[in-house]
Amino acid sequence: MTDSFSIDATSATPSDAPVKKKNILDSLKDQLAASVLKPPVVKSVPGRPLVTLAFDINIEADEINVWRRSCKDKTQENSFNSLKFSCIVLANKNTEIHLNGELATDDEGEPLTLRSAEIHRMLSATTAIPAVRALYGYDGHILTIGGELLEAAGYGDEGTDTEADPTLIS
Repeated sequence: MTDSFSIDATSATPSDAPVKKKNILDSLKDQLAASVLKPPVVKSVPGRPLVTLAFDINIEADEINVWRRSCKDKTQENSFNSLKFSCIVLANKNTEIHLNGELATDDEGEPLTLRSAEIHRMLSATTAIPAVRALYGYDGHILTIGGELLEAAGYGDEGTDTEADPTLIS
């Protein structure tokens, strides 16, 4: 005995249904709903080839202004500590530390950062700024990486200029 069946070729399938073309408004809504945040940047630590740090480069102008104010020497007019500024950028925007590609975490499984007390203990530092200096070991590395992060965030050379206003469009 053979089974027989027939297919009705006139029946509509979902692929035969008319596809509604998106109009400009729908397309614009899709574009505006999409995230514009930049992905993290990963940087190696010079002299420590197994250590990499991830940084959030979505930096707001308000953050930069707060950091700048904390880097002014109030005893001298127009004085600005670029090294301290770069340390603050690195410390505040660091989101992860990796060793040989593996995420370093604390005992609770939270990612270690330059703000973590555990990292401060490892580097014999009391706060994040001395931790950054101890990790990188050379001021030139800190200044370079701080500048690279600001440039990747879209500020270019303006990010470390005390007179530049990153909210202005050039």
